[in-house]
Amino acid sequence: MKLRNIIMSVLCAALCTPSYGQSAHDRNEPFGMALCTSLEPGSEPFDVTGGGVKDWPCTGIDASRVKILQSSGKDMRAEILDAVTRYSVVVFDGAAGDFILSKAVPMNRLSGKTLLGINGARLCTQWYVTDAVRKRLDDAGVLSMSGVAGTGGYLSNGVYVSEEQEQHTRQELIDMFGNENHRQAGVFQMSKCSNIIVRNLKFVGPGSVDVGGTDLLQMTGSRNIWVDHCEFTDGLDGNFDITMQSDFVTVSWCTFSYTERAYSHSFTNLVCSAEESPDDEGKLNITFANNVWGAGCSARMPMVRYGTLHIVNNYYNCQGNSSPCIHARNKSTLLIEGNYFAKGVSKCFSASNATAYVSRENIVESPGTNYRLATKGEVAMPYDYTPFDASLVPEEVGTHAGATLFGNATAITSIPVSGRVTSRAFNLAGQPVGDYASGITVSNGRKTMKGK
Repeated sequence: MKLRNIIMSVLCAALCTPSYGQSAHDRNEPFGMALCTSLEPGSEPFDVTGGGVKDWPCTGIDASRVKILQSSGKDMRAEILDAVTRYSVVVFDGAAGDFILSKAVPMNRLSGKTLLGINGARLCTQWYVTDAVRKRLDDAGVLSMSGVAGTGGYLSNGVYVSEEQEQHTRQELIDMFGNENHRQAGVFQMSKCSNIIVRNLKFVGPGSVDVGGTDLLQMTGSRNIWVDHCEFTDGLDGNFDITMQSDFVTVSWCTFSYTERAYSHSFTNLVCSAEESPDDEGKLNITFANNVWGAGCSARMPMVRYGTLHIVNNYYNCQGNSSPCIHARNKSTLLIEGNYFAKGVSKCFSASNATAYVSRENIVESPGTNYRLATKGEVAMPYDYTPFDASLVPEEVGTHAGATLFGNATAITSIPVSGRVTSRAFNLAGQPVGDYASGITVSNGRKTMKGK
C-alpha cells in the first residue's frame, strides 16, 4: 500500500467525526430557507451540495477538485481568489497561521463551491483600526456628528457623502492614508453565486468604523447559500450583510461580535440596504438559526426590509445594545421564536412599516425594557422544522455556535508506516510538501506534526 494512501486512510479514520463540538440539536446539514425555491409549502426543494462535500475530511470527492491552503504569512488574496475560482472545495488550514487579505476576495457568479476551515483557520484583514486612527477620529469629534442623510458634504476626492459622520470619518482617513483603500477591508464579496457552503471559518475584520465600506462577508444577488458554524468579528461596515435580491439563505450556528477595535457603527447584519428597493420584493428569504450576537453588537441583529425572515433559537448576549436587536422595517415579514435575550439586552425588537411579524416562545431576561417583542398578523415558514425550548439556548447555542467543527485536525498520535520510510513532510491531504514545510513528518514509522 502506498505511503500516501496509508496516510490518507489514517487521517480519515482519525478525523471523520463531524459531530465534534456540536449540539445534539445541530442538524449538521443544510436546512431552512437554503433548501427552498419558493415560499409555497410543498414546492420543489433545492439540494444544497456546495462543492460536493460539507465536512472535513473531504471524502468521496476527486482530490483534483480540492485545494488545501495554508498561510504564507503574506497577502493571500490572489491565491485565495484563484482557489475559490478553480476548485470545488477550498480548505483553509490554519496550522501555519492567519490568512491575511489586503482587500476582500470577489466571488462572482460562482456555483457549487464549499469553503471549509480547519485548525482554527482565520481570514483576517490586513488593515485595521489602530490607536492612531482612533485618536485622529476622536480629535475630529466624529462621534458627536450626525448620522442622518442630508447632513454630509464632499470629500477632497470629489465624492459626495450624505451623512456628516461618515463624511468626516472618511476625510480624516484620506488625510491620514492618502487614499480609501481601507474601505475594501473585508474577506469575501459574494455576487450572483448559488449553491455555496461556507463552514467553520473565522472572519476577522479591522474594527467597525463609519466609512461605508465592505463587510466581512458581503452577499449580493446570490441564492441557496448555507453559512454554518462561522465566527464574524469586527466587520468594517457590517459583519455579514445580505442584500440586492439575494434569496434562500440559511445562517446557522454562527457568532457575531466586536472587540476593542470597534470604533463606531457596530451594526452587524443588514438585510436590504435601502428603504425603497422594489427589486427586493419577494426576495431576501432567510433563516437565522442558532446564532449568537455577542459582545459589542449594538444594532442590526438583523435589520431587514422586504425580506421574509425566520429568526429561531438564537442567543442575544449583547448587553448595552444601543438600537433594537431585531428591526423589522419596510415590507418585511418575520417569525421570531424560541430566542433568548440575556439580562442587560435593553432593546429586543422594533417595527416600522413591516408587513407582519410573529413573536412566540421567546425568553427576555430583562422584562419591561424598551422595544418589546410584539406580534402583528400571521407568519408561516414554507418548510418543516422543530425549534427547541428557548431556555436551552444559552447552553446549547452559547456553547456550540462558532467555528467548533472537525476537532483538532492535527491531533493524530501515530501512523502505521514502514520503518524503511525516510523522513519527509506531508500536508493534511497526504501530499509531500518538502522537509521544511508545515505538515506531517514521518520518520521510522512514526508521525509528528511540525510547523515551518
